[in-house]
This record gives sequence, structure tokens and C-alpha cells, in this order.
Amino acid sequence: MNRISCLIIDTDQEAIRHIDILGRTIGSLEVRWKTNSLETGVAIIRKHLPEMAIVGLGQNPSASIEAVSALSRDFPTLYLLALSEKSDSDLILRAMRAGAHDFLCKPIKEIDLRAAVEKVYKLKAARMEKRPDSGRIVSVFSNKGGNGTTTIAVNLADALVRYHGKKVAVVGAGPAGLSCAHRLASWGHSVTVFDKNGKAGGLNEYGIAAYKALNDIAQKEVDYIQAPFGIVGLETAIGLTISELVEQKFLTLSQMVEKLSTNPRRIIGREINVKEGERANLTFIDPLIEWNVEPGKFKSKSKNSPFGGRPLKGKAVGVFNNGRMLLY
Repeated sequence: MNRISCLIIDTDQEAIRHIDILGRTIGSLEVRWKTNSLETGVAIIRKHLPEMAIVGLGQNPSASIEAVSALSRDFPTLYLLALSEKSDSDLILRAMRAGAHDFLCKPIKEIDLRAAVEKVYKLKAARMEKRPDSGRIVSVFSNKGGNGTTTIAVNLADALVRYHGKKVAVVGAGPAGLSCAHRLASWGHSVTVFDKNGKAGGLNEYGIAAYKALNDIAQKEVDYIQAPFGIVGLETAIGLTISELVEQKFLTLSQMVEKLSTNPRRIIGREINVKEGERANLTFIDPLIEWNVEPGKFKSKSKNSPFGGRPLKGKAVGVFNNGRMLLY
């Protein structure tokens, strides 16, 4: 059996020496390249294409994690192992999200390194098998109640689809499954959701007593996720423009009016006549009123809005159209 070629990128020389010794003890791992520079390490990978790269997160974890992300994207067959002195859950999650296949703490134990090498062998064997019609199930598990697994599953599915050009099947139409499907679909992937129940929603639909889940709220959330892309824009246009552009000094109130009314009329060739004797079609705006977005109270038939519950300043409070005034 050929030994797994390995590169170590770490500023900790003692850690490199320790891994080198463990590699010889295991017998199936050959540490061929060692460097303390991320830039040099990337150059080595491009030239020699090792099968495993152990990347120490060191004193600048952010730079190392960015390197892991770039390597996972550019070299999808490279097994990336993140190495750190800290077992911080946030650091582990960031490394795994970036594309690391494994995360080990210093000093590495022989049993853990051996397990990583065995994974590399299994991945090599799987790639060598020519089974174009077969599929593979990848399970993402967390012993902390699923913390972060939805994000990891989405990023993993996205990477696999981009690399292999396949479709995505999400098994389970619960909150996590629907979140995965919605995010992947928004990125342009073809997604099919499977569930054993006749109705989507999972725990929100079947695990909560009916008297606690009033107004069919679980199904409304499912309907929102399954709805065609697009949101209600008109009902929040004034409030968002004033709150995010006028209040933040990107636009004056006069410029906002121009961009929402005067300029669009000019673009389509409609005359602008505000003078005595002309028919008045006006919108009344209160730029100081403060309100919270409540999609359920929208006049539009669609209620899809990502701004539900958000406080805004400024609102259209009425119109005068075709000789009639309507205030609301």
C-alpha cells in the first residue's frame, strides 16, 4: 500500500516534529514537505499535489482559515486537516465551514492521526471506483443538538454540486431541511425535498400541540419557503428608503422624491405638470412617522417580506387619485 503524501504548514516546529514521528510510527503517512509559510505551502500544493495537508491555525487563525477555504475550492481532492492548540467550538466551526475535512488539537494523538489517514485512503478508493449511476449519502452530525450542522450541510451540498454538476436531494422537510433547500435554490441549484409525511414542516407541524401553534403558523412558514422568489417591495419602499438612505445621509428627501416619482416619469416619457388646473394624482408621505413592518397587514396579496418586525421611519399615509382621497 502506497503511503499518503503529506504537507505540514505550521509555525510550531515542535508540532511538525511530533507529526513526523507519528507518521513514521503509523507507517502509512509520509511527511514530504514542511513549511511555516502559508504562501510557500500553497506553492508546494500547486506543484506537487500532496494527498493531505495539515494546516496549523497558529497565531493568525483568520488568515489560515482563509487559506483552507481557498485550498478546498482550488483542490477539491486534497484532504485538509486543521490543527490548533485550542479546542474552541467557534474556531472548529469556522474551519469546517471553510472546507477542512477534520480538526485536531495539539498535541495530535496517534489514534486520531491514524483515523485521518484511513479517511484519506477511503476517499482515494471511492474516487477510483467508476460508478457513474451511484450516489453517496453524506451525514452531518452534531452532539450538541445540531448546532451549525444546517450551515455545514448547505455549504457541503453547494460545493459538491459545483464540483460534480449534480442535483440536490434533501431528505426531511423539517425546518433544517427546508432551510437547506431554500438557500440552495436561491443559489440557483435544482433541489428536490423528500419527506415521509404528507405535509412539510417537520417538528413545527407535527411536534407542537395545535393549541400552541395558532393560525397555522408552521404551514405559513413552509408556504413562505416554497413561494416563488420575490418579495413585496411597494409597501416598505418609502420606509426603507428614508431609514436606510435619507436618515443615513446618502440622499436628501428631495432626491428621494425625484428618484421615486419624477425621474421614473421622465424615463417613460410622461410629462410632469404640477400646477393649477391639472388633474391631481398624489401620494401623501409622513417622513417622521415610526412603525414596525407587519407583513400580515399588507394590502398586497403576497405577504413575502424579509423585513417583518423591522422598525422603519417614514411611510405613505394616503393618496389622492382620480378625484378621490384615501387616507390610511
